[in-house]
Amino acid sequence: MKLPEILLHLLYPRRCPVCDRPLRREEALCPDCEQARLSFTGGVRCDVCGLRLKDCICGERLYYEKAVFPFYYEGSVRKTVQKLKFHGRLDLVKPFAEEILRAARQREILSDADVICYIPMYPKRQRNRGYNQAQELAAELGKQANLPVEPLLYKMTDTEIQHDLPLSRRRGNVIGVFEPTPEFEASIAGKTVLLADDILTSGNTLNEAAKTLLIFGAEKVYGLCISAAKKKKKQNGSK
Repeated sequence: MKLPEILLHLLYPRRCPVCDRPLRREEALCPDCEQARLSFTGGVRCDVCGLRLKDCICGERLYYEKAVFPFYYEGSVRKTVQKLKFHGRLDLVKPFAEEILRAARQREILSDADVICYIPMYPKRQRNRGYNQAQELAAELGKQANLPVEPLLYKMTDTEIQHDLPLSRRRGNVIGVFEPTPEFEASIAGKTVLLADDILTSGNTLNEAAKTLLIFGAEKVYGLCISAAKKKKKQNGSK
């Protein structure tokens, strides 16, 4: 590195795209985030939910084939995702998309993909926030993966916020809320769809959106998320 570049780095150090900490010149992520980054090689994770096999609690057949996420929704990742989701930090979309695609390549789900779409927001909520972070993420994923991005789905009703609800109510909260966008309905049939969202919590939102795409003819659906909440097994031996 030339002297002017060294001086520039000292004055304006690059920052970790995940936690915003200053980076050393040779680092792509800070050591903590590098350690937190998940690997999908070696057959140690469930093909559907993406959690480690020992933690997998998939109790039913899900409509998406696989879910990809480079981080768990905890610690500095949680704080940074919330900056993107609620505080307009759209500069975080590009580095998160890079990490998602790294995980997607490990799980070999890009080679047969035809189109990227995203979990839609109810229009009034999107107007109030000013953007849909899943839509912004999908646009960047499409740019980096050289795939078309289309608004295949729209949300018909304004539901309660999923993460505010107990797990027992999350599935019912999203049943039947998605429909194909009329002018893009013909783009669904026979396609392998990558479905983008920011957080995979219970998986119910992703599952319902994937079900809608399959009903209208999609061949397969894969989920692409920034992070996933660790699922907690129920106590007293229940599943």
